[in-house]
Amino acid sequence: GRSLRMAGSTWTEANGRNGNSHGGLSAGGSDQRLAAERYAEAGDPVALAARSYAAGARLAQNDVVQARRELSALMTEADAAHGYLSLAGQVRWELARGLMFDDDWTGAARVLAEAESLFGRAGESVNQAMAGANLADALITLGRPDEAWNAHIRAFETFAAASRIDLLDAAVGQAATYALRSGKTETARALVDIGESLERQMSNDQLLADTLVRKSLLDTPIDAAAAVRSAGEAASVAMRIPDAALRARHLADADLAMAAALLGSDARRARDFASRALDLYVANRMTALVAEPYLVRARASLRLGDAASAERDLDSGMAAVEQHPASVAGAVLGTGVLDAAHALYEEEIRLDLDRGDVPSAFAHSERLRGVAAGS
Repeated sequence: GRSLRMAGSTWTEANGRNGNSHGGLSAGGSDQRLAAERYAEAGDPVALAARSYAAGARLAQNDVVQARRELSALMTEADAAHGYLSLAGQVRWELARGLMFDDDWTGAARVLAEAESLFGRAGESVNQAMAGANLADALITLGRPDEAWNAHIRAFETFAAASRIDLLDAAVGQAATYALRSGKTETARALVDIGESLERQMSNDQLLADTLVRKSLLDTPIDAAAAVRSAGEAASVAMRIPDAALRARHLADADLAMAAALLGSDARRARDFASRALDLYVANRMTALVAEPYLVRARASLRLGDAASAERDLDSGMAAVEQHPASVAGAVLGTGVLDAAHALYEEEIRLDLDRGDVPSAFAHSERLRGVAAGS
């Protein structure tokens, strides 16, 4: 029993690492299934934990149907065993991920609420808060913002009390993303400011560069000068990132932010920065991220009176959105601030109507409906 509980004490962190790794997932799942069989033969309850890790590996390989089947069975067994509170919470946390894959947010919210309660009863406050943060995300998707915010606050307080600044920052960043999805820009801006403060404490250049880009894009409509400063700092911070590929990604993001910040004052420079961001994304095979710079470059071209170039960029941006539907989930594409998944179509429809091309406007409207249905 003790080893089973210990296996769960770092559950959420271990799975977070696994979720970001592309190597060894298949082998890891096979090893866990073999271990589960051996533990089961010996009558060791650790078999349940090994099976749960194996099911998690299946989920990471996108074998959602089989993973959900295994996790549902495990949930019943863990509940029947009594006393394995941590394991029962772990299994529910993984099952929630599978339910989210299948767009069953009601089911995900239900099992996450149960997981939060189980981790609390087990005395695992950090895991309880992780489940609560995920619960908040599910509740936002279900259109229950007040309950979601309460869940976020509980998670924030727990991470702060545990001095887990890294987890607090991750939860704050996710809350900002969902605030953007809900159209609550002021809330998102406040959360981004909190994230910036936390990341400066952690001296994490990658996270800080991301946050400064978001801050710049959020400031652009209300304070272009501040937006330019944040974009410039984002580029400086990105230059400190040692890994070349990661550095290129963050430099492209900073160029995108600078392009957006300059739109109102210097459309020609804005177009140059957007072009540089596009070149960096494409050169580093990050084609799922090109929709936003296409949008900004199209807007710059329109300000310069170059409607033909703008239309080409809008067409390319829409094609990118439709080629990478997974990147558009929940109307968050790239930074999530510009809402490119919708704005590209709206700009194109406006151009169609300006020249009296109603059939094209209807066609683009139908394409937008398809994107919205997919998100």
